[in-house]
Parts: sequence; C-alpha cells; structure tokens
Amino acid sequence: MISSHSNYIYYYNRNRALFSRIAVILIAISILTITRTFYLVSGIILLAAIAFFMHRTGIEVDFTKKRYRLISRPGSPSEIDWNDFPPLQYVSIFRTTYARITRGRSNIGYKRRYSVIQVNLITAKNKRITVFETYSTEEAFECAALFAKHLQLRIWDATEKTGKWKELEVDNSNN
Repeated sequence: MISSHSNYIYYYNRNRALFSRIAVILIAISILTITRTFYLVSGIILLAAIAFFMHRTGIEVDFTKKRYRLISRPGSPSEIDWNDFPPLQYVSIFRTTYARITRGRSNIGYKRRYSVIQVNLITAKNKRITVFETYSTEEAFECAALFAKHLQLRIWDATEKTGKWKELEVDNSNN
C-alpha cells in the first residue's frame, strides 16, 4: 500500500505470512490458558497477538527535505529516525524472485517461487534503498515516476533481460 501527499510518501509492507502465523499461535495459546484460569497471562498473550497482527514495516519519505526513515510499527517513529538521502544516481525498477520452502512432518520440502518487482533508489556508491515492492508492473512504474519527478532522477527499467532507460512522461494537461 502506498499513499502520497504533495511532498510526502508512505509505503507500508507487512510480512503477513510470518506475523500472521505468530499471531495465530499466540491466540491459540491465549485460548488454552484462559480455560485454565490464567486470565492475566492469557490477556498479555492476546495483546501480543494483536500487536503482531498490527505490525507493519515500510519507508516514509519527505521529498521537500530530501530525507527518509524506515518504519517498524506498532510504535510511532521519532524525529531522530530521519536519514538524509545520500547522493542519488537513478531510480531502478527490477524483477526479482523469492523462494520459500515449506517442510512437513516427513521433512519433504515444497519449494514455492514468486516474482516481485522492486523500486530502488541507487546511490552514488551503488548502494540501494528499496522504496517499493509490488506484483504489478504498472504500480512499480507509477512509484518510480513519482520518485524520479520529486528527486529529479532518471529511471532504469530492468524488468526484462535487457535494461533500458525510461523517459518520464510529462503531463501537459495543465497547459
């Protein structure tokens, strides 16, 4: 989910699989302990489960001051958490593949691969700052165009085998 205000952008990506599993396990433990009259322990475990369901990670960007901060919620970030952008070269869009192995009781693994598209800011020292991750190519290009416009950078499209520079489409509807 990405939301944008004039010079501000918020992107939250929640690792649903991991945090949801932990929350379900905690809820099950909470239900078991409530039947055993451990109401206080059950309440604490239930609150922890709710925190895991609400946990979000992501990035927040302030384009006017050219700074960013990594978000991990619950818990609000402080003003100290901001980092200035290092010198940036370009915005990169590329497709990457994640693999996840699930093992059962027989220890037989099931490998699942899935492809995502990442939008990164590439620094002068060839480090990357991942700002967006999606399954949709259109969403990735919209996000990259937003960053390229606000930070005055070029876009490198590496979603196919041969990468190429993308030109920003200028909106002349106001003229």
